Amino acid sequence: MASCSVAASASALPRSERASAREWEWAGLKIDGARNGAVVGTGGPITTDDSPVHGYVFTVDEARLIARETGAFLEMRFRG
Repeated sequence: MASCSVAASASALPRSERASAREWEWAGLKIDGARNGAVVGTGGPITTDDSPVHGYVFTVDEARLIARETGAFLEMRFRG
């Protein structure tokens, strides 16, 4: 079973976003609009139970990640 992170939506959301959800059907992702809407700011599954491929949203503190990686690079560059 495969998984991937997708920001899309389905029938519970506006037409343009429903189109985005359909764009992922080629990859086997059936986006569940209610699940997708429920994970905003948290994370979790966004696909239907019968989706051939399961999609998840993961929360990431990108600023912290970038700062940590930059600090590690600078320390390596100037100390080593």
